[in-house]
Parts: sequence; structure tokens; C-alpha cells
Amino acid sequence: MTAKELLIHQLNPRTLLVTVDDEPRLSTQSRLWVLIHSLRESSTLSAHIEELVPGMGNLMIRCQTADTLVELQTLISALWARTDTSAPPGRLHEIAVKYNDLHGPDLTELAGLMAMSQEEFIHLHGSREYQVYCLGFQAGFAYMGDIDERLRFPRRDTPRTRVPSGSVAIAGQLTGIYPAESPGGWHIIGHTDTCLFDINRTEPTLFQPGDRVRFVPV
Repeated sequence: MTAKELLIHQLNPRTLLVTVDDEPRLSTQSRLWVLIHSLRESSTLSAHIEELVPGMGNLMIRCQTADTLVELQTLISALWARTDTSAPPGRLHEIAVKYNDLHGPDLTELAGLMAMSQEEFIHLHGSREYQVYCLGFQAGFAYMGDIDERLRFPRRDTPRTRVPSGSVAIAGQLTGIYPAESPGGWHIIGHTDTCLFDINRTEPTLFQPGDRVRFVPV
């Protein structure tokens, strides 16, 4: 990947959107995490950065004033040109999951579509370590990847109007957990009692971009 694949857009007088001209993948996300770390450690402009918000293949940067945007764009391009993909590993979380028809209403159907047993399906989902790509959709919702290619299904044609809090779900190359009850179009395969977001905690959000997650069947 070369520096020319980094695109910088100005969203408003104080905000930049940095995007990577590449398919969403772990190497791209890892490089963005290194860029975030470098920006936070920069003695030149770090004090002028108000917020850094990573997304899938992109990074939003909000500054305190508009005066530093030109200088910041130059710094971002320079940092990206010398950034590799070796971001330090994040924290490892082991999440206990109940995989069954009661807690995972789509489990039987998806396993049948792949001509495999529920046990095989559960093993494929729970046998690997996932990386938190970014947070979004809800407070505490982590987009995690990549799931086994055999478990990759498009989102449901008709989203559910109610997905219970703690639902473990899959869609495309990603898996995730619904922190709170909401509508949703992902396939639900299990449930966890783990609290993903609590405003009363020192760190309200359990997961952070770069963290690792392993699902443990119970």
C-alpha cells in the first residue's frame, strides 16, 4: 500500500475525513490505528486535535480551530507514508456465548444452508480470534472480523424490529454483539450476558478498536 491511496477530505471548517482507497481489511485498520497513535504522540499538533474517530477504512479528525487544518493534512500524509501495519495487539476479551435456537433464532437455518450441524457452525464461529475494527451503530457496538468464509451471509432481507440486548450476530465478513435492544438486520446466532456499555464505568465501552475477542460457547 502506498501513500497515494490515502484520501483526505474536509467535511467542515474544523473536521477532516481520512479514507483509504482499499477494501476494508485488517491490514488497513491496523495501519489506521498506528496513524492514530502517531497523531496523539505528535508534539506538533496533538494539542490542537479535539477528537479522533476511527471507522471501517476511515478516520474522522476534529480540530479545536480551523487554523491547523492545512498543517495537519501535511502531517497526516507524512505519517501515513512511513506507517506500517504492525499495530500493537489490543486487549483480549473472552466472551461467554449461549449458542442455541432459543438465543440464536437464525442458527439452525444458517447451519442448514451450509449443510453442517449446529455444532460445526458453532465451532467455526468460536474457534478463531476476532479483531475489533471499529465502533459504531450503537454505543459499544464493535464491528469484528474476519469470520470464516463458510459463515459469510449477507444481511437479512427484512431486518427485525427488535433484537435483544446481548445478541451475538453475523453479517458479511463481520460479527458483533448488540449492546442494547434495537432493530437490526444481522443474523442472530447466540447470546451473551456480558455488558458492553456502562456509562458508570471509568471506560464505558468494553471494546476498543484493535482489541481482540474470542467467543467461548457455554
